[in-house]
Amino acid sequence: DDGKGRPVRLCVRDYKTTRKSSSDAHQRWMDDFYAEQLRFYALALRRLYPQYAGLELDLGLWYLRSGSEHSLRAFSAGEEQELERLLTAQAAQAAEGPWPPKFSRCEGCAYERGCIFKAGK
Repeated sequence: DDGKGRPVRLCVRDYKTTRKSSSDAHQRWMDDFYAEQLRFYALALRRLYPQYAGLELDLGLWYLRSGSEHSLRAFSAGEEQELERLLTAQAAQAAEGPWPPKFSRCEGCAYERGCIFKAGK
């Protein structure tokens, strides 16, 4: 706290129960996915609770199976605005459709085996 009982950091943690992947590509995909997911959570908290907007972000993933923590770099104000812009655009596209698959994201995707889009690629 700042010495007056007010917080100076917003700590956001996401607890993961997944195992480490034996595939490097899949693990990179998971790491990137989880990092973006956590940044989304932080953005949502800041938008839902404006009193948190000015606080320093402390982001971390806690892997419960291994007992390890992975700290993430907090985003800059510009990166936060860009994330919000992208999310708003994606939400509008999802609401209006169609939402074509992005095959550039296939490598390492956790849903690769059952993907209905990959079969037609």
